[in-house]
This record gives sequence, C-alpha cells and structure tokens, in this order.
Amino acid sequence: MRRATLSAAFLLPILLGGCHVGDVARKTVTVEQSWPAAAIETVELNGHNGMIKVVTGSGNEVHLVAKLRTRHDVGEERVRNFLKAEVEDGTLSIGERRKKRRRIVMLPFFRAEDASISYTLTVPPRMNLEIWNVNGGMNVAGISGRSNLTSVNGSIEVSTPGGEVTVRLR
Repeated sequence: MRRATLSAAFLLPILLGGCHVGDVARKTVTVEQSWPAAAIETVELNGHNGMIKVVTGSGNEVHLVAKLRTRHDVGEERVRNFLKAEVEDGTLSIGERRKKRRRIVMLPFFRAEDASISYTLTVPPRMNLEIWNVNGGMNVAGISGRSNLTSVNGSIEVSTPGGEVTVRLR
C-alpha cells in the first residue's frame, strides 16, 4: 500500500504539469486579402476551430480578414502559407492547409488544437456562399445569393437573407 501511495505522489505532479489553469497568453496574427468580385460568383470557405462571419459590402470586391490565435509566435508569412485561396471557374475557394497528425496517447487534459482562425468575409450581396465550419460558429448577414451553410459542433445564425438558404448542423 505504501508503494502505491508513493507512486501516486510522484506521478501526480508529472500529470498535472501538462495542465494549465486559467487563460494562457495567446498571440494573434491578422492577414487581409482582397479579390475583384467581377470574376467571382461563389465563395467557398472551409474553416476549423474559429468563428466565420460574413457581411455584405460594396459590389466590387471580396475582402477577407483572417485572425490566427495561437500560443506560439508565428509570423504573417507563415500564416499566409497556412491559408490557401484560389479563384477558378468563378469560385473563390478559401481554406487551411492542415497536416494530419498521428496521436499515440490522448489524455483529457491536453488540448488537441493549439490554434484557431476566425474569418470575417465581406462580399457583395449577390454572392453565393458554400461554407463549412468545424468547431466554430457562423454568422451570415444580408446575402441575396444562394447560401449553403454547414457546421459541425457550432451554431449558425442567418439574418436578413434575400436568397435561398440551406443550413446543416451536424
């Protein structure tokens, strides 16, 4: 019995050393990019671990503000390389380049993700949207185009829609 007590006494500080209590200092890097709206009919955005907000603006550009929050110091160039955005056949596709990680041990008090990216997208009202978000909410306002909105483990709020809206919560 004494040996089990001593082992537990030595293991407890080691296990608790991986925990954190309270708010850990986080760094924020903001990246902005714009595209001419004349060549874009649809915006596709795939997000993970962050909020997506879509608002309407002038009819001549699509503007993205991406805010990366992390516990590590990362530069703007590294964030730009992490984000991918391309226009092809009238569709602007925005997403994140993610590497698959292999985990051997999962303990409940360690965080699976240490970064989040929140997006604010300003688009012309006529724009069509295809948005998918995992572990984050979505707020879409004033869109008169078609909107297909899917969220896994997050809420979706739509205000003043002028077009067809499809919402999927998974």
